[in-house]
Amino acid sequence: MIKRIIISCILVIICCCADNRNYTSFIESIDIVSAFNSRGTILLSEIAEDIEYIPLETTHNSILASPNFEITDENIIVRDIKIGNQILLFSRQDGKFIKEIYRSGRGPDEYGLVPLQHFFNYKDGTFYVYSLDTKYLCALDINGETVRKIKFPEWEDPAYVGGMVRADYGTNLEEGIYLCKIPNYSGVETKKVMIYANDTILKIFPNYLQWGRNNGTITRTKSIFSTNFFKWNDQVFFKELFNDTIFRVTKDTILPRILFYCGKFSFPYDLQGEILRPNNVEHNYFLILDIAENQRYIFFQLLFRKQVYTCFYDKIRKITRVGEHTGTIPSAFIDDITGFLPFTPEKTTLNNEIIGTHNASEIMRWIDNNPKEAYKLKHRFNWLNDINEFSNPVIVIAKSK
Repeated sequence: MIKRIIISCILVIICCCADNRNYTSFIESIDIVSAFNSRGTILLSEIAEDIEYIPLETTHNSILASPNFEITDENIIVRDIKIGNQILLFSRQDGKFIKEIYRSGRGPDEYGLVPLQHFFNYKDGTFYVYSLDTKYLCALDINGETVRKIKFPEWEDPAYVGGMVRADYGTNLEEGIYLCKIPNYSGVETKKVMIYANDTILKIFPNYLQWGRNNGTITRTKSIFSTNFFKWNDQVFFKELFNDTIFRVTKDTILPRILFYCGKFSFPYDLQGEILRPNNVEHNYFLILDIAENQRYIFFQLLFRKQVYTCFYDKIRKITRVGEHTGTIPSAFIDDITGFLPFTPEKTTLNNEIIGTHNASEIMRWIDNNPKEAYKLKHRFNWLNDINEFSNPVIVIAKSK
């Protein structure tokens, strides 16, 4: 039995990894099955020692619809894809609106969409946007001026319309070097991750996994197959939705780092095409989403049978916790520090902070359902007295233990 387990682990590592086949580092395992079976209430004080709220100012020029945030020591940078595909700047100190950095347009010297992930470069303070023809990734400074343009390299592939494929933006690896995931839409894609510079392919890591009929037939159907790139400690990691492993990416290698042990609830890679069908096969498996990491913890969301669970892994104590749904309270960290809304980690900062958000509608609903607690907190947090249904979100910053 032990021999069989060891052999299986070796096969998983060989199949899931790219072209680097010799590994000496230990692959850490996060036991999702045991944690899910023992899920329960998670208190915010278990992972944080203090919490701060920053309501983003709502003005005619700063109304947010579908925001994504990046936090620095001085600023809160917001990418909003619903209202004009814009980038806005707010003060980290008090949430005051400072200015609009960018808004997409169709005119001369204007650009297109803002990337969904990693649109801000923490090292040089630039912002990434796509050119209107999507052939370039453009870096802008804080004044919206173009600093540089990176042309996406192209390569031949008869499976695509026109016979050519263009690289996309996943994240920046280091100065002047970028990477992207190559989606396996067809089921037989042989490339996994591309490292590139301006109009130059530096390296392609192969993909050894297939799904579907495995007969070489190319389909044009695009699923929700997603890859989550995230960063910690100046390193880049990624996890595919239908793969249980977190990989670290460098210019030269892809190395398996952490395995989410899901047991019989692990979604088989070769079944991912079934997610397009009405039988809802994905509801019977664990899907790991929205990974973020700091000095001590790895935070993630677990999707199972139409329920989303907030989870964390303690890298020091080697403990995994899964938050339970309790009545009308969703799976989140119960705020026993201030007594306010439950907290869901969304990302982390370089200062070991954990970032989340509360939108106006959920705040107002909480005030209506908890009048006594709300009355007390309104004396502590004056901004609660000004919240209305049109208010921008409130940034929540928890100081991690």
